[in-house]
Amino acid sequence: MATEDVPTKPAFPVVGHVITDDDIGVKQGIKIQAINFKKVFKLLTDPHSTTLYDRHFHALQRLIRHYKSGLLLKDLVQAFKIINVCADRAALHPDYLQPMQELLKICSLPFLKEKSSDETVYSQIVVESISQLGYLMRVPNRDIKLELANTILNIYTQKPSSQKFKDQLPCSQAYNISMLEKSDVAETLVKSLSLLEQDLEVKLCLMNVLQHLSSFSKPNCDKMLSADAASRIASRMNDPDPSGRLLFRSIEILWNLIENGNREEVSRQLNSLVCLNALKDAFSERMTQGYSHYDRQLRNDLLVISTLVASSCPEAPFIETGYAKQLMLFGTFQEVRSHNALVKYLKLGTNPEDFELKKLLISMLVVLSKEPATVPLISEGNVILAMLSYIHPNENTSQAQEWSPAQFEEIQLHVMAALYDFAGHGNSFHGLGGRGNKRAQMRYCLHLMRSMVSLRDSSVNQDLTDQGAINQILDILQSATRSDMPDDAIDVEMQCDMLYILSVLCDGEQHRKYERTSGRQSD
Repeated sequence: MATEDVPTKPAFPVVGHVITDDDIGVKQGIKIQAINFKKVFKLLTDPHSTTLYDRHFHALQRLIRHYKSGLLLKDLVQAFKIINVCADRAALHPDYLQPMQELLKICSLPFLKEKSSDETVYSQIVVESISQLGYLMRVPNRDIKLELANTILNIYTQKPSSQKFKDQLPCSQAYNISMLEKSDVAETLVKSLSLLEQDLEVKLCLMNVLQHLSSFSKPNCDKMLSADAASRIASRMNDPDPSGRLLFRSIEILWNLIENGNREEVSRQLNSLVCLNALKDAFSERMTQGYSHYDRQLRNDLLVISTLVASSCPEAPFIETGYAKQLMLFGTFQEVRSHNALVKYLKLGTNPEDFELKKLLISMLVVLSKEPATVPLISEGNVILAMLSYIHPNENTSQAQEWSPAQFEEIQLHVMAALYDFAGHGNSFHGLGGRGNKRAQMRYCLHLMRSMVSLRDSSVNQDLTDQGAINQILDILQSATRSDMPDDAIDVEMQCDMLYILSVLCDGEQHRKYERTSGRQSD
C-alpha cells in the first residue's frame, strides 16, 4: 500500500511565558537554597570518607552558611543526625566542636515551614529533635553546654523575628512552647545537673533555663518532678556561690514547682534529712546575716516552703535535723530572753518583710505543734509564754522599732488563733467578727478559755475563778441581754462559749454558785 504524505504543521517558536514572582520582584525576603543533607551525612559516616576531615569541615561550613537563618521542619531529622555525628566525634577530634556549636545556634532560631500543614505533619519530629538537645548535654565541653542552654531557652522564649523569607514562614512561639512541653527536655536537664557540680557558670545557666521552663507550665513542672527536681535542687542550693544566684534560682524553681506542679509531690521530695538540713541552713544564714530587702524575701520564701513540707508531711524530720528547735528560737527570741548565739545580735524591724516573717513563724509553730513529739520542745522553748506576752490591751501609740498598733493587733490575733490551736480544737480565720475593734479579740479569748476549761484541770479552773472569770463573763452576758442590737452568728457563738465556760467552772462547785448568787443579790 502506498503511504500518503501527511502534511506537517508549521512549527511555532517556544516562548517562556511562565513568569514567577521572583522574576518580577514581588516576593521580598531571604531565599533559602536547600542543600542535600543526606549527601553531607553520607560524607561524614561513609567508611571510605571518614578520614577526609577537610572535606567534612568544608561541607559543614557550607551547610551552616546556607541555613544561617533557620532550619526547615522537613530537614530537622537529617540536621540532628549530623549534629549527633559531630558530638560523637568531638572527644577524639575537637575540631568538630566549632561546627556543632554553629549548628546549635541555628537551632535556636525559629524553625521554618513551607506550608501551614508542616507544623502538624512534622510535630513529632520537632518534639524528638528538641529532646535530642537535652541528650547532647552528654558532650564534655562547657561551651557546648552553654550553647545548648541558650538554644533551649531561645526556643522557649524567643519570639519570631521580623525577618522575612520568600518561600517559608517561621513557626510561632506558641508552637515552639507546645512542642517543647511535649518533649522530655525538662526532665533531661534536671538529670544533667549532676554532671555540672564542678562548673558553677554552666550550672547557673542551666538553672536559669529550668526557671523559665517551670514558669507557668504544668507539663514542664510535672516532667521535672518525675526526675526528682525538688530534691536535687534543694539538696545542692547551699553550694558555694559568691554571687548568691544559685540560692535565688533554686528557690524560684521550687516556688514554680509548688505553684504549677503537684504540691504533695514537692513536699514528698523535700521530706528528707538532706533537704531539710539544706532548708534549715539557708534559712538560718538569711535570718542572721541577711540585711537587704532581697535577703528578707528569700528568708520568707524559705519559711513558706518549709511550712508546706511540715503541713503535708507530719513525719518530716524537723526534730531530727534541729530545724524545729531553731524555728522555735527564732519565733520567740523577741519575747523570751535567750543566750543562744544565733539571736544574740538579731533584731526584727517593722518593715513589711519582718512583719510577714513574724506571722509566718507563728503559723509554722502551729503546724509543728500538731506532731506530739514537738510538745517537749514547745515547753522547753517557752513558746506559750512568748505568745501570752501579746495578750494585753492594745496601745494607740508605739515606740520606735516597735510594731505599730495595726501590726500589733494583727499579730495578737494570730497569737490567739495559735494558742487556741495549741489547745487542740482546730483553727479559724480571725477576720470573722470584725477588725479594728475588741470583738475579734474577745472571740479568741473565749475560744482559748473554752479550750482550757475543757481539760477539766481543777488547778486551771481554780485559777480562772480566782482571776474573776465568772464575774466578768456574767457581766458580759448581762450587757448582751440589755443590748438593742440583734445578735449575729458570732454573738451567738461567743454566748455559747461563755455559757459552756460557766457550766464547767461551776460544775460540782456549789460555793462558786452561791458566792456569785449572793453577790448579784447584793448588787
